[in-house]
Amino acid sequence: FHVDAALPIVGDSEDKSASGGHFYSNKAPGLAFAAIPVYRALRTVFPAPHSPFEPIWFWVRFLVVTVPCAFALVRLQAMLIARRTPGASLVVAAVALGTPFLFYGRTFFSHAWTAALLFLAWDLLRAGEAASVRRRVGFLLWSAGAVAGWAAISEYPVAVLAGLLLVRAAARRSWTHALYFAGGLALPLMLLMVYDTICFGSPFVLSSAREAYPQYSSLAGHGVFGFGFPDFRIALAYLFHPARGLLLFSPFLAWCVPGFIRWVKSRDDRADMAWCLSASLLFFVAMCAYPNWHGGWSLGDRYLLPILFPLAVGASHALSSPRSRWLFAAATVFSVALHGLACLTWPNFPDN
Repeated sequence: FHVDAALPIVGDSEDKSASGGHFYSNKAPGLAFAAIPVYRALRTVFPAPHSPFEPIWFWVRFLVVTVPCAFALVRLQAMLIARRTPGASLVVAAVALGTPFLFYGRTFFSHAWTAALLFLAWDLLRAGEAASVRRRVGFLLWSAGAVAGWAAISEYPVAVLAGLLLVRAAARRSWTHALYFAGGLALPLMLLMVYDTICFGSPFVLSSAREAYPQYSSLAGHGVFGFGFPDFRIALAYLFHPARGLLLFSPFLAWCVPGFIRWVKSRDDRADMAWCLSASLLFFVAMCAYPNWHGGWSLGDRYLLPILFPLAVGASHALSSPRSRWLFAAATVFSVALHGLACLTWPNFPDN
């Protein structure tokens, strides 16, 4: 698993951990685990890469990241249509083209990938609850847990959302459903523990505890893996920072506030409403406790992408009137233009 031999090929980076005289990726390994079999299969067609510009890297990104992200968008469309949501296609277009999902869904970063996996896990959970054959119920719920677990080992803070999905699986006191889900959830977590034991000597030592870059090492030593107490200034920056602000870059997401209020009042799909609302609020508050909130050179609030789909589903409940849909469409046009321009030029805004 060490990346010593790969660094001269793809370029050195501060994003690495050191252990036992070797360098490893400092990222959560879930995305890399998914890429390994795809890369090995592609190597039967492509030669060994000697630079970061080889065609094999495009196909790895496309097959491992872009395809699941696109499938999640398809399933979002299906969910909104099934709910008879006005402007369902508009919501999907806003998510796909008017957020950093447009950029990170085409790169080998875990943010859009985990957003897609979390939504697909929720989708599988709902399908398992609707299934009538017991064996199919168990398979779908176990798969939902496995997909949620894979998201958690691809971006560690997402473990909060995977835990909330476990609670969602137990809705209406469905303890059997929760057990199926927990069984699937355990598989990726055991895989992570094996990886950490091999690379860092213990199943309970994460890559972030062995940061090689001094600045990152200092950050990881702050609080719990770099997380302290939520900071109101970080919350404001997430929402309104001129180079990052969620409501400036993707103003259509402001519709999630009236959308969630209407959803709560309607008392429809209460389990799903509770999952979307609690996931959005708790994850946002948790990320406000991270001093490196800006994510370095990047596009938008990339650390908030895992809650993109719950926010979008919440916003969809505020589109009942034609006026609201027209205003939402105008906000979407602005968001798409901004992100499209960034992706066509240089999307990585400086950390300052």
